[in-house]
Amino acid sequence: DGQLPEDLILKVSVQMGAANPLSIRLVEELGATTYNPPTDLTLPQIAAIRQVVRLPLDIYVEAPDDFGGFVRHYEVPQLICVAAPVYVKLGLRNAPNIYPTGMHIEATAVNMGRERVHRAAVALDIVRRFLPEAVTTPCPLQLPHSSGS
Repeated sequence: DGQLPEDLILKVSVQMGAANPLSIRLVEELGATTYNPPTDLTLPQIAAIRQVVRLPLDIYVEAPDDFGGFVRHYEVPQLICVAAPVYVKLGLRNAPNIYPTGMHIEATAVNMGRERVHRAAVALDIVRRFLPEAVTTPCPLQLPHSSGS
Protein backbone atom coordinates (compact mmCIF):
# COMPACT_ATOMS: atom_id res chain seq x y z
CA ASP A 1 0.00 0.00 0.00
CA GLY A 2 3.06 2.26 -0.09
CA GLN A 3 2.91 3.09 3.62
CA LEU A 4 5.94 2.82 5.88
CA PRO A 5 5.38 0.98 9.18
CA GLU A 6 4.89 3.25 12.20
CA ASP A 7 7.68 1.47 14.08
CA LEU A 8 10.21 1.95 11.26
CA ILE A 9 13.62 2.92 12.65
CA LEU A 10 15.65 5.28 10.48
CA LYS A 11 19.26 5.49 11.64
CA VAL A 12 20.96 8.04 9.42
CA SER A 13 24.57 7.19 8.60
CA VAL A 14 27.68 9.28 9.11
CA GLN A 15 28.12 8.97 5.37
CA MET A 16 25.20 11.32 4.76
CA GLY A 17 27.48 14.15 5.79
CA ALA A 18 24.95 16.66 7.14
CA ALA A 19 27.07 18.63 9.60
CA ASN A 20 25.23 21.77 10.65
CA PRO A 21 22.24 22.25 12.95
CA LEU A 22 19.81 23.26 10.20
CA SER A 23 20.57 20.33 7.89
CA ILE A 24 20.33 17.83 10.76
CA ARG A 25 17.05 19.43 11.85
CA LEU A 26 15.72 18.82 8.33
CA VAL A 27 16.85 15.18 8.52
CA GLU A 28 14.96 14.89 11.82
CA GLU A 29 11.83 16.48 10.33
CA LEU A 30 12.01 13.98 7.46
CA GLY A 31 11.71 11.16 10.00
CA ALA A 32 15.19 10.19 11.18
CA THR A 33 15.18 8.22 14.43
CA THR A 34 18.88 8.87 15.19
CA TYR A 35 21.62 10.78 13.41
CA ASN A 36 25.32 9.95 13.19
CA PRO A 37 27.12 13.28 12.61
CA PRO A 38 30.49 13.57 10.86
CA THR A 39 33.37 12.41 13.04
CA ASP A 40 35.38 15.64 13.01
CA LEU A 41 32.85 17.97 14.63
CA THR A 42 34.02 19.90 17.68
CA LEU A 43 32.19 19.86 21.01
CA PRO A 44 30.76 23.38 20.38
CA GLN A 45 29.50 22.27 16.95
CA ILE A 46 27.84 19.22 18.50
CA ALA A 47 26.32 21.42 21.24
CA ALA A 48 24.87 23.70 18.55
CA ILE A 49 23.25 20.69 16.88
CA ARG A 50 21.74 19.56 20.19
CA GLN A 51 20.13 22.99 20.64
CA VAL A 52 17.92 22.46 17.58
CA VAL A 53 17.27 18.69 17.41
CA ARG A 54 15.64 16.25 19.81
CA LEU A 55 16.64 12.96 18.20
CA PRO A 56 19.48 10.96 19.77
CA LEU A 57 22.90 11.59 18.28
CA ASP A 58 24.98 8.52 17.48
CA ILE A 59 28.55 9.82 17.85
CA TYR A 60 31.77 8.03 17.00
CA VAL A 61 34.31 8.36 19.81
CA GLU A 62 36.62 6.10 17.87
CA ALA A 63 36.15 6.20 14.14
CA PRO A 64 37.44 3.67 11.63
CA ASP A 65 40.24 4.95 9.43
CA ASP A 66 37.92 5.34 6.44
CA PHE A 67 35.69 7.66 8.53
CA GLY A 68 38.58 9.88 9.65
CA GLY A 69 40.25 7.74 12.31
CA PHE A 70 39.39 10.13 15.14
CA VAL A 71 39.90 8.90 18.72
CA ARG A 72 38.13 10.93 21.39
CA HIS A 73 37.54 8.59 24.35
CA TYR A 74 38.38 11.27 26.91
CA GLU A 75 35.72 13.54 25.40
CA VAL A 76 32.92 11.08 26.23
CA PRO A 77 31.95 12.86 29.50
CA GLN A 78 31.86 16.20 27.67
CA LEU A 79 29.89 14.65 24.79
CA ILE A 80 27.31 13.45 27.30
CA CYS A 81 27.05 16.95 28.76
CA VAL A 82 26.57 18.72 25.42
CA ALA A 83 24.80 16.06 23.33
CA ALA A 84 22.56 13.86 25.50
CA PRO A 85 20.66 11.88 24.51
CA VAL A 86 23.67 10.36 22.82
CA TYR A 87 24.83 6.91 21.75
CA VAL A 88 28.59 6.41 21.97
CA LYS A 89 29.76 4.65 18.82
CA LEU A 90 32.99 2.69 18.84
CA GLY A 91 34.59 1.88 15.53
CA LEU A 92 38.16 0.69 15.59
CA ARG A 93 41.10 2.82 14.50
CA ASN A 94 43.95 0.96 12.75
CA ALA A 95 41.75 -2.03 11.95
CA PRO A 96 40.91 -3.70 8.65
CA ASN A 97 37.63 -2.98 6.94
CA ILE A 98 35.65 -6.20 7.35
CA TYR A 99 32.46 -5.33 5.47
CA PRO A 100 30.96 -7.39 4.06
CA THR A 101 32.15 -10.04 6.45
CA GLY A 102 32.07 -13.80 5.98
CA MET A 103 33.60 -17.08 7.09
CA HIS A 104 36.88 -16.17 5.41
CA ILE A 105 37.53 -13.47 8.05
CA GLU A 106 35.43 -14.79 10.92
CA ALA A 107 38.31 -14.79 13.44
CA THR A 108 39.17 -11.18 12.60
CA ALA A 109 35.52 -10.11 12.95
CA VAL A 110 35.18 -11.89 16.31
CA ASN A 111 38.41 -10.35 17.63
CA MET A 112 37.33 -6.90 16.48
CA GLY A 113 34.00 -7.39 18.26
CA ARG A 114 35.83 -8.29 21.45
CA GLU A 115 38.02 -5.21 21.13
CA ARG A 116 34.95 -3.00 20.69
CA VAL A 117 33.50 -4.44 23.91
CA HIS A 118 36.81 -3.73 25.66
CA ARG A 119 36.80 -0.14 24.39
CA ALA A 120 33.19 0.29 25.49
CA ALA A 121 34.31 -0.73 28.99
CA VAL A 122 37.12 1.84 28.79
CA ALA A 123 34.62 4.53 27.75
CA LEU A 124 32.33 3.62 30.67
CA ASP A 125 35.28 3.77 33.05
CA ILE A 126 36.16 7.25 31.79
CA VAL A 127 32.56 8.38 32.32
CA ARG A 128 32.44 6.91 35.83
CA ARG A 129 35.73 8.60 36.68
CA PHE A 130 35.09 12.06 35.22
CA LEU A 131 31.27 12.34 35.21
CA PRO A 132 30.05 10.06 38.02
CA GLU A 133 26.61 11.70 38.08
CA ALA A 134 25.90 10.51 34.52
CA VAL A 135 23.22 7.86 34.18
CA THR A 136 22.45 5.47 31.38
CA THR A 137 18.90 5.19 30.18
CA PRO A 138 17.19 2.34 28.38
CA CYS A 139 17.63 2.42 24.64
CA PRO A 140 14.26 3.44 23.14
CA LEU A 141 15.11 1.82 19.80
CA GLN A 142 13.50 -1.58 19.46
CA LEU A 143 13.75 -4.03 16.60
CA PRO A 144 10.32 -4.53 15.06
CA HIS A 145 8.70 -7.84 15.93
CA SER A 146 8.11 -10.15 13.01
CA SER A 147 4.48 -11.17 12.72
CA GLY A 148 4.89 -13.63 9.88
CA SER A 149 7.45 -16.27 10.92
